[in-house]
Amino acid sequence: MNFRLAGINVKEEIVKKITLLLFLFLATISNQRLAMAWLFQSAEEKLKVAEVMYEERDRPLRAQVLLGEARRIYEKEGDIVGIAHVNRAYAYFLKSKAVGRWSKMEFDDKTVNYSNRFQKAIEYLEKALEVYEEKGLYAYASNVHFNMAAIYSDKLNNNEMACRHLEESLQNHIKYNESNLNEGKVELLRGYDSFQEIIDNAKIEANCQVS
Repeated sequence: MNFRLAGINVKEEIVKKITLLLFLFLATISNQRLAMAWLFQSAEEKLKVAEVMYEERDRPLRAQVLLGEARRIYEKEGDIVGIAHVNRAYAYFLKSKAVGRWSKMEFDDKTVNYSNRFQKAIEYLEKALEVYEEKGLYAYASNVHFNMAAIYSDKLNNNEMACRHLEESLQNHIKYNESNLNEGKVELLRGYDSFQEIIDNAKIEANCQVS
């Protein structure tokens, strides 16, 4: 039986309120589970989720939180390579389109601002590169050099440095192929048969002297 009060179906209103309360309860539980899942993620998992956040989800704030959490885990463990991975990821975060759309974003690194984020990205990549080359992680080093070249060419208008890093990227790729001691993988862009071809095309775009 339905009851009406001042033109309102009382039973329907009760059902709506119960439905709303149930929805809010389930949403709260879901958010708590999600928060707990983030809390217990490994540093490596946090880096992967952070990349999704700034590359695909347009959520740079959440990405920065995850990157900071990953850094603290690696620092606590004394994992030098792990910290290098965070530095590399933070550099890619700084140059991402997601960050580019947040002109008033506050960065964990207080020396970073919207205007200097590309130069700061280079500095973070340099930190990562030092570890990768010292540890013989040539695939990662090749990737970092290639991205540094892209930043120098596209964002900092320094083709001389871009060309230098493109060559270093190629040399590290060659070292990677000659070594069986490395983790990591150099993936070729679609439409290219070799990494040499990728570098040669990039050098042409950066007005490098191609021998």
